[in-house]
Amino acid sequence: MRILASGLVLLAGTAALPTSSRGGETADPGFREGLTLLHDGRFDDAEVFFGQAGGRPDASAFFRAFTTYWRLLYDPDNPALEADLERRLLDSAARAEEALARNTADAEATLYAGSARLLLAELRASQKKVFAAGSEAKKAKRLLEAGAKADSVATDASFGLGTYNYMADRLPAFVKGLRALLFLPGGDRNVGLQQLERSATSSRYFRLEARILLSTIYASRHERMYAEAEREARAALEVEPGSVAALDAAARLALMLAEPERAARLLDEAARKAEQRTDASVGASIEFQRARAEFAMLRPDLARRRLTALLARHGLPRHLAEDATKLAATSASLVGGEPWKHAAAGETPLDTLVDLARRAPADPVPSLAAGRALLRAGRTEEAFPLLLSAARSSATPRPLSGMAKLLAGQAADLAGKRTEALDLYRGAIEGPSFLGRDAAYRYQRAPFRGPA
Repeated sequence: MRILASGLVLLAGTAALPTSSRGGETADPGFREGLTLLHDGRFDDAEVFFGQAGGRPDASAFFRAFTTYWRLLYDPDNPALEADLERRLLDSAARAEEALARNTADAEATLYAGSARLLLAELRASQKKVFAAGSEAKKAKRLLEAGAKADSVATDASFGLGTYNYMADRLPAFVKGLRALLFLPGGDRNVGLQQLERSATSSRYFRLEARILLSTIYASRHERMYAEAEREARAALEVEPGSVAALDAAARLALMLAEPERAARLLDEAARKAEQRTDASVGASIEFQRARAEFAMLRPDLARRRLTALLARHGLPRHLAEDATKLAATSASLVGGEPWKHAAAGETPLDTLVDLARRAPADPVPSLAAGRALLRAGRTEEAFPLLLSAARSSATPRPLSGMAKLLAGQAADLAGKRTEALDLYRGAIEGPSFLGRDAAYRYQRAPFRGPA
C-alpha cells in the first residue's frame, strides 16, 4: 500500500515545477524557484529556499517535508532520513490543521494537511504499520475531498485523490480484504486517471508530477498501455524541458521498452544538468541508469567501466551500491569474450562484428552483437538469422538470453514472420528477467516497426 512510491517507479522523486495552468492560475511566486530547485535534485538549495520563503507557514512546512521525501526516495535505506520525514510531515499536517481549526473554509489548509497525511500513510505502510497507515489514508482522502470542492485548490487536490483512487482500486485481493477490515474507502481506476489527468493539465504545483505518474501507471504490469505511457513521458518533457526529473523519467521508460540509445541521450542530457549542485544521490542514480543503458546496448565493457567508477564514490546509497555491484559482476562475466575484447579502442565497426559472427558460428554472443547492430542499421535480412541463432542457442549467456529472443522477435516482425515473432516474444517473457522485457509484452500486441 505504498500510495505514491508504488506509482513512481520510473522517477525517484515527487513535486513538480509550477507553471501556468489552463485557467490562468500560477503557483505561489514565493515557492516557484524552490520547486524548480527541488525538481532538479538540488535538495540543499531547495531546503534553504523553502525555509526562507514567505507566505503561509503550513505551505512552507509542507514543501520542506517534500524535500526530505525526495531525499528518501533516492536513498530509501537511510533511517535518519526516514525519521526526519516523519517529523516534518507531522509538523506540516499539524500546522495546516491548526489553520483549519481557525477557519474551516481554508481550502489551502486542506490541501497541505491532506497531502501531508497521504505521504504519512505511505510512510506508515512502508514501516509495516498497517492500522496507522489506514488511519492516515482515511484522513488524507477526507481532507483532499474537501479541498477539491474549492476552485482555488481543486486541481492540486486532484493529484492526491487521483493517486488514492487508482492505487486503492488496483490493490491485490488480499490487501483489499485488509482495506475492508480497516474501513478504508474503495478506489476507482477510471476516476483516479481522470483526476490525475486534471492535475496534469491544470495543477499549480503538480502538473509534471502527474504526467510522470500517469506514464508510470500506463507502463505498469496492471495496464501495459505503452503508447499512452510514452505520450505522458513526452508531455512531461514539454511541461518542463531539460529538468532532471523529466529526463530521468523518460529515460527509465525507454530502458523498460528496450530503447537504450534513446535512454542514453536523455541520461546524458540529465547528467549535464546535474552538474549544477545536484545532490550526489541523484547524480549517482543517473550514472547507474547510464550503465544499464550501455549494458542493454550490448556494451558490458563500457557498463563495467562506468560502474567501477561509480562504486568508488563515497557515500553511495546502499540500494544503489547493491544494484551496481550486481550489474558490474554480470558485465565482468561477459567482457572476456568476443566481441568486446575488440572494442577496447572504441566502437567496433559493423563489418567487423559481422565477420566475428561468421567466423564463430557456434558462439551465440558475436551473432547477437552483430545481429543487433544490423537490425539497427536496417539490414533485417542479414540480422534475422544471426539473432535467431542466438535466441535458440543453449550457449547464450543467461543475462542475454531474453534480449536475444526479443531482438529476434523484432527482426521476425520486420521480415513479416509474425507467428515466429510471437513465439519469440513469448519465450522472452517466460525466460529470465532482463532489462527491456516490457518490450516483449508491447510487441505481442502490435508488431515491431523499427528502432526508435
